[in-house]
Amino acid sequence: MTFGRRLTLALTLACAVGAVVASNAAQAQVDVSVAWKGDQPTGVDLSGLLPRARFKLNDDKTAYESRIALAVETAYLQSLSLDAAYGGDTVLSVPIRLWPKLGGLSVTVYQVKITKCSMSDLTVSERAAGTVPAALKAFFTARALYLLEGDDRCSPNNRQRAAKAWFDRAYELTLLANFFDLSPEAAAAYLTYDPAYVKKYQDQAKGAAMRLIIQERTKAHQAGEFDQALVLNNALLDTFRNDPGSADIGRRLQGLNAAQLAADGDNIAGSAARAGQPVSGLTAKLQLSPQMVVERTTQQ
Repeated sequence: MTFGRRLTLALTLACAVGAVVASNAAQAQVDVSVAWKGDQPTGVDLSGLLPRARFKLNDDKTAYESRIALAVETAYLQSLSLDAAYGGDTVLSVPIRLWPKLGGLSVTVYQVKITKCSMSDLTVSERAAGTVPAALKAFFTARALYLLEGDDRCSPNNRQRAAKAWFDRAYELTLLANFFDLSPEAAAAYLTYDPAYVKKYQDQAKGAAMRLIIQERTKAHQAGEFDQALVLNNALLDTFRNDPGSADIGRRLQGLNAAQLAADGDNIAGSAARAGQPVSGLTAKLQLSPQMVVERTTQQ
């Protein structure tokens, strides 16, 4: 008997790659912890994830924690936002990527209280931080300087410097730990000043997401997880065939091309056949854009 099940999921993403497989997949646990410097947030949420993650204070009340279930077979990159709420409209956000074999991650949000445009704070936030804690502090410092209002706000020139520092630290975070995603908020702030600069590093972030998918595909293939490996490979191949902009990024920054991805898919299917584990025929379609739609078709 043959039957098909079709599901379309709309996910709000920024510069991310995703692939989705069967809903009855085994589950992996990803532990997410959010600590803070400054005032304690009133709560933490993970925007873009369904079902919604529930964060609770740990026993010593130093961090909000959640254990999130993701499909083992998927190993997809889902771009989400860790949002720490402080009452009213104040929310401090850290964009992250999740995938089932990540294991866990810890993030600290910094509530930076700035009342004037401090040149010392601005200069520090402009420097490469070198570590995740320092980069996060500089990220939130530059954000606060950029958003400062009133008589003590930054001059137009210094506000531009703050926007660039905010974006630069956002990109630095993606280099320091691969679970960070490039902040769309920081990108939007600096886009008005230098669109070419923003696009260059957005492309770099997309390329890094592709590289991470290739790494997860390779791990799955080597571990004999052929369904997972083939879904990841073919999702990326579909993107190369149907999204010229993303294909160009993959070629320029990662040395990828559709012909090689097609050959890699044949190699994975051949490995599955030799191991007596025929693949199930799961396919995934994905689109690299600020609004990403992932379409799944399962046939048995």
